[in-house]
Amino acid sequence: LTMAAILLGATACSDGGGGEQDSSHQCENEWDAWATGGAGASVADPPPAGEARAGTIASAADVPHGVKDQAAVGDIMMRNGKVVFVIEQAGDPGTYSSDGFQPFGGGIVYADLVGADGEPMGVSDFGESFHGIALRLLDPGSTSEPGSVTVLADGSDGGDAVVRVVGEMKNMPLLDVGVGCFFESSDGTEYVMDYVLGPEAEFLEIRFQIRNPIDSYVYLSLIVMGAIQGDGLALFSGDGGFDQDAMNGTHDMFGHVGADVSYGWIDAEGEGLSYALVESGILVVQKGRSVQLEACTETELRVVRLVVAGGGAEELLAAARRSTGVAEPPEVTFEVTEAGGGAVAGARVHVTAGDGSYVTSIIAGPDGEWTAWIE
Repeated sequence: LTMAAILLGATACSDGGGGEQDSSHQCENEWDAWATGGAGASVADPPPAGEARAGTIASAADVPHGVKDQAAVGDIMMRNGKVVFVIEQAGDPGTYSSDGFQPFGGGIVYADLVGADGEPMGVSDFGESFHGIALRLLDPGSTSEPGSVTVLADGSDGGDAVVRVVGEMKNMPLLDVGVGCFFESSDGTEYVMDYVLGPEAEFLEIRFQIRNPIDSYVYLSLIVMGAIQGDGLALFSGDGGFDQDAMNGTHDMFGHVGADVSYGWIDAEGEGLSYALVESGILVVQKGRSVQLEACTETELRVVRLVVAGGGAEELLAAARRSTGVAEPPEVTFEVTEAGGGAVAGARVHVTAGDGSYVTSIIAGPDGEWTAWIE
């Protein structure tokens, strides 16, 4: 999908839109307000081994730094002994340090690895991401409807740490200009978003709690997420590697690969993610299946996992396997040499299967050797 196509789509949109939901089909039951939490636990120090924590960053000394500095006092940190994330606080659009294509609060602004001392390693290169139903994202800073970003569970009981985002549903401004009318919906569904970090997890899981307020079932077929990364991070898919022509279709993972840190998105239910578009550095994918919501019910939907890995493509693929419980293939070591002999230090090696499908990419060491986990 190109920007020209988006602009063409804008001219094709009519004013008919989705319209208002017919009140005669509304459920009789009354919904309680969405549950919210508080400030959470202290995150100034690493949590005890084997535990996760979530809490509001209270001072500038506790703000983690990285290649990109987007975290701030008042944001919420989620950390365990392996990874650390920061979720942006609710506020007014235009006031966030992360303001970009996704102008609302409640997004991920920091994703890093944890070092041997239990502290963030400072290699976070995370840009921004968005998650929603069609183009409807949550704006926790909206003044028309109560919104918040709070800690629902701080992890001090030994369980998951959970941060909840509640807010008015709004279309993403960038894409709404051109194709918003194609994604309008009159089904009346509402949702909130939970970030979940397990005590031993290498990933952050995103879940939706969705309410269907009408007296018949509803199908949701556009559960979308997008990521905007830069600063040397290369677009990558688990099956197609760095070949953008191979992005079409459904893949086990989409990601962005760098030298010191890499990020991967995988379906939280193991169904795969389907390519939607790449435009101007924005990767948009959608959940690979439709979701049926029964009448007058609230449903939890596990959407995606954000995996963080130290290193490049091979390290990201290994972290994704661990995050999904897939056994490691055998470890194999090779050497890259020039014609006539001599090791080639720092060579990038691309590994493909016999049928031409992509397997992995590795950087050879100073002695020309490289190790991969392949069958």
